[in-house]
Amino acid sequence: MGALNYRAIGEVWNYNKFGWGDRFASGFLFWYNNSPLPQTASRMYDWYLRPTAALYYSQNGLAPLHPQFDYLKNTVSVYNDYRKAFPDHTVEARIYDINSKLVYTGSKKISIPADGTVKDALQLSFSDSLTQVHFIKLSLKSPAGKEVGEAFYWRSKDAYKGAWTITGPAVSGFSDINKLPEAQLTGAVKKRVQNGKVWLDMQVKNVSDKISFFTQVRLTDKANAVIPAVFYSDNFFSLLPGEARTVTLEVSEKAWSQVKGLSVEAFNTKALQLKL
Repeated sequence: MGALNYRAIGEVWNYNKFGWGDRFASGFLFWYNNSPLPQTASRMYDWYLRPTAALYYSQNGLAPLHPQFDYLKNTVSVYNDYRKAFPDHTVEARIYDINSKLVYTGSKKISIPADGTVKDALQLSFSDSLTQVHFIKLSLKSPAGKEVGEAFYWRSKDAYKGAWTITGPAVSGFSDINKLPEAQLTGAVKKRVQNGKVWLDMQVKNVSDKISFFTQVRLTDKANAVIPAVFYSDNFFSLLPGEARTVTLEVSEKAWSQVKGLSVEAFNTKALQLKL
């Protein structure tokens, strides 16, 4: 919930950059983000200073070059926060069903204006035969074919029934996620010490033919509790079959003295323990 909601706030800003009707907005403020109460809602980190999924999905939504999906219009737009244009780029969308089968691919060549947005570059279509829960992977590629932006979404077939209802493809109808086939992960980690801090460079790879959904890296203490105030370059990400990602962890000397384990686990995988 935090992942979807927080990223959506950034993406709505991207789409309507600097204006909404008769209003001018140059930014936004998160109310209640620093609540003194030990709750987990409305924040990018919890009571124990552990970053939540909301932080990493906000990071994704506010990336300087970002392809984004609109759940209401089923369109893909591309946001550019740089003060320079990016001509001849390609935006690509792929849709996977609950069994990780690729059911749709669409792409379009676009030229992205400086400090602007290419709105509704792609119109996606969802077959009636598509599984109730499915996944969308967006990629933005340079003229040389290098990926320079990406985003991953999960969507249901539920219809949106209006404001103040708990309905729609981003809100309801996700119980089938429990039916995700099991994926398998491998990992490797390298440790380095720099400027009085410990850095861990960890590569996580999905070696199965199933999507690894909501993959979390965890640095833990002797009680297997996540150690607070550790900085992860990314977390709670999803990996397509064969896809790999490198995550860097920054740990203070004080926190490092408590470290007993490093693991990675997705919603649909077994926990993988890595040797430090």
